[in-house]
Amino acid sequence: MMLEAKSVVDAPPSYPPEEAEVLSGKELPIESEDTSSSTTYPPVDIRSATYTEDKERHFRDLAVQLHGSIGTYTTARSENRDEEMMKRNQGNVFRLMNEVADAAPDPEVKAHYRDKATKFSKASSMNEKDRILQDIGRGLIIMISAPFAIAAAALFVSGTLIQGVGRLLKEVALVHPIMRKWLKKRKHAEWKLK
Repeated sequence: MMLEAKSVVDAPPSYPPEEAEVLSGKELPIESEDTSSSTTYPPVDIRSATYTEDKERHFRDLAVQLHGSIGTYTTARSENRDEEMMKRNQGNVFRLMNEVADAAPDPEVKAHYRDKATKFSKASSMNEKDRILQDIGRGLIIMISAPFAIAAAALFVSGTLIQGVGRLLKEVALVHPIMRKWLKKRKHAEWKLK
């Protein structure tokens, strides 16, 4: 099933004519400061960003399924399952490789997964198939774990920045004469209350 994003947004009939023209998706001239020339820009579909995110999410979901299928295949291979089970697992891995290739937004990634699927189906020995799956598995792990690594790095950096700012403020407070007097008065006031 292929999703298509429309490039033209139909304006409701209740809009005034000048607003309806803006919403119709026509290329409108944009006036620059120099009034001698104007530049036209094509209409922008605000739904295209959502469409791209959905396509990327679908690609990631299929990649996770492929990773699980590779794990099932590897487990079945290590446990020396029967021939029928191995063929079913191989077929599932091959099918998911092609689905990942179909869902890939980048043409290079699409070609990579197609190539690996073809090599996997034509591989004669189990060791050859295992090497292909190990190569794909490493790439999938990196792709699946990348958002978590980025989030962890962002948290680490923000924590380090907050810690550094706190230390800096503490040093400024201890060194500055006015702050030193204030701290002494505060400590003395607390001592009297006790």
